[in-house]
This record gives sequence, C-alpha cells and structure tokens, in this order.
Amino acid sequence: MPSKYVTKNLLPDEKLVKVFDDTSLFDKTCLVLTNQRLFGWRESVNDFSWRAKSIKNVTVETSFFSKSKGTVTITGPYNKKVAFRSDDVTRDRDLIISTLKLKI
Repeated sequence: MPSKYVTKNLLPDEKLVKVFDDTSLFDKTCLVLTNQRLFGWRESVNDFSWRAKSIKNVTVETSFFSKSKGTVTITGPYNKKVAFRSDDVTRDRDLIISTLKLKI
C-alpha cells in the first residue's frame, strides 16, 4: 500500500506500476514506480521524486544464499541512493529500466 504522500501526489495521467515497500526498524521506506517516475517517502530522506532523466543507475546485489533475492539500488540526482529488498532482483531491475525507458 503506498503512503498518503504518494497517493496525493500522483499526476492525473500517472499510473502506479509497482509498489516497493521496504520497512525496517531503523529506516521506513515507501518506494513507488509509476509510468513516469520513481518516487516515494523515506524516513531518513523525506519525500523524493525522480524522473527517468535524473536516474543514473539501477544495480542489484544478490543474497549470499540466493541468486534471485537481494537488494536493488537506484542512484538518482546528486548521487543520492535508495534501495529496497526484492525476492527477484533481476525482474524488479528490468521492470524499472523498461517502464521508465532508461538507457543504462
């Protein structure tokens, strides 16, 4: 479920593609992929919204125990990073790249 910040700030022609919701004890995160941008709310960073042009890289780091599970890290403007845990890092990375038509 996306945060209230996300639902209130969707543009009229913007559609939710996937909600990456990673909550831990130290850093709560709501990360959303739409057909136009990646945005959300992060306790330590506050609100952010990155259009495709501002995303520099999407990388994956697999778990020691599993080749599909791990962390997806998105590098945005000013080298800021946001990461989320995934059960299928390759699928999620490819979804972000194809949805936003990134040339990485």
